[in-house]
Amino acid sequence: MSNKERPRPPIGEFIPYAYGRRTYGKRPLPAKYNDWVREDNAGPGATRRVVTRFMIPVVLLMSPFLLTHESVGWGSAIIITLPIILGALYFCFVFDKYYRRATLRRHGFAESLADENVRRKDADAHLEYEKRHGRA
Repeated sequence: MSNKERPRPPIGEFIPYAYGRRTYGKRPLPAKYNDWVREDNAGPGATRRVVTRFMIPVVLLMSPFLLTHESVGWGSAIIITLPIILGALYFCFVFDKYYRRATLRRHGFAESLADENVRRKDADAHLEYEKRHGRA
């Protein structure tokens, strides 16, 4: 299905969806966006999209510390912000799959769709392993 056939939610519905209200809240996106939600959480680039969405607020909150470099110096500004940004980035990658699974579950999809790309990519290696060990 092309992007033209898969409607994207308007900005008023996208922002709450992207930042968790519609994932952990009581209201998922309307059913007409199900194809888009599936592609957003299980399609190519899903991890990149989730990490980008969650790093934007972190960088925006930490940027004032980088702007105070004249009073504390660049080294101090970087020492203050870098561990927080790297920690947030680390936890984005760690919890990415769990977040995408929760979003898929909230919208009525199977959680296993979050691993669809990995399974498709590793299918040949998995089949070779199964043949080598007599399970296929």
